[in-house]
Amino acid sequence: MTNAITTPAPAGTAWDPSIPTTTHGGCWVYPGRLVLAIPGREWPHQPATCPQPYDAPGEWIGSGADEALVCTGCGLDIT
Repeated sequence: MTNAITTPAPAGTAWDPSIPTTTHGGCWVYPGRLVLAIPGREWPHQPATCPQPYDAPGEWIGSGADEALVCTGCGLDIT
């Protein structure tokens, strides 16, 4: 299965398809969601072991059409 991103990554960032995203903290993740790679920033967790609850507030990165909401623990797209 190929991940299909529907939104572009915010300027200066990229979606990282090399990080497994089938689960987030033990919960199933909709196919196509990826982790946002931001130069100079590392996420403290991987999606599968992220302790952030599914409904935790995320962080908006970028603006306009390139804006994405990501998990603050692992960078997973939660837009």
